[in-house]
Amino acid sequence: MSDDRNIVYKEADGTIVYRASSVGKPLRCLSAARQGYDPLPAPEYLLKAAAAGTAIEPVVTARMRSEGWRVSGEQNEVEVVVEPGVIIRGHLDGVHCFAPGSDEDHGLEVKSMSRRVWDKWQSGRFDNFPGYAAQLTTYMAALNFRPFWYAVICRDDPDLFEVVEVTDPPADWDAIKRKVSLSERFAQLGILPVCDEPSEYSCPYEFLCDHRDILFAELESGTDDVLLRAVEAYDAARRMRDEVAARLQVARDEVLEVLGDRDAAAVAGWSVKHSDVTSRRLDTKKLHAELGERLNEFYTESVSKRLTVTPLKAGN
Repeated sequence: MSDDRNIVYKEADGTIVYRASSVGKPLRCLSAARQGYDPLPAPEYLLKAAAAGTAIEPVVTARMRSEGWRVSGEQNEVEVVVEPGVIIRGHLDGVHCFAPGSDEDHGLEVKSMSRRVWDKWQSGRFDNFPGYAAQLTTYMAALNFRPFWYAVICRDDPDLFEVVEVTDPPADWDAIKRKVSLSERFAQLGILPVCDEPSEYSCPYEFLCDHRDILFAELESGTDDVLLRAVEAYDAARRMRDEVAARLQVARDEVLEVLGDRDAAAVAGWSVKHSDVTSRRLDTKKLHAELGERLNEFYTESVSKRLTVTPLKAGN
């Protein structure tokens, strides 16, 4: 199920909700969301992957049913209370799932992956995906640690499909609860913890962070996958810069409007001044009229690299 709310949000009744799909993120990331920082826009590749995953989930369950699986309780909401007024919430792809010819009840979680991610999954499963491990562990806790079927399909090649039985939580449930509780304590203090772990994907709070999610060794590899991640991070930062610049201009205009004809004002600990600033610059046109081609003698030349990042037009 697609959900465009932040990874931590507050309900109308004051309940703090942590999304199950995000409890595997670094503590600093959760804390930033909990404290109301605005996240960066999600990179385009993540938006496309999320949309593709949402579209393929019912296809996977339909495929399983055609092979004799029994699935019910699709997209049912589940919640786990961490402490009073603080919960983790998620949506299951199946509350009840029975393998062909079996009466042993399991939960069901469906994951779709690109071919690159599929290969990474095959090489280490949950060891390579702590976020997936934390999400599934939370779902297992919500169902009193009932075993799960984990259905994984490759979007780029639907023949790459497997259903793995998970009987033991792939992450430490107590550690997940401690992380959420720590996020609450940092919210009470109004500070952010140091980031001490990497993010699996582009971090929505990278602009606040002291830890790069693309390691230097990966950057040195020069692969197209790493280049794509770097370009999308660059574009996200550029869009954030432009948005901040636009907000700053609007705020500046509002300050000047309120200030009116006054050159200065003081309000609640702030000093505001609006004054003329004299600046000087060299008029090269006048110099050229005076010196003619001799002006070229006073120039020095240097060559530097310029980075240009632009989206391709449709069809390219």
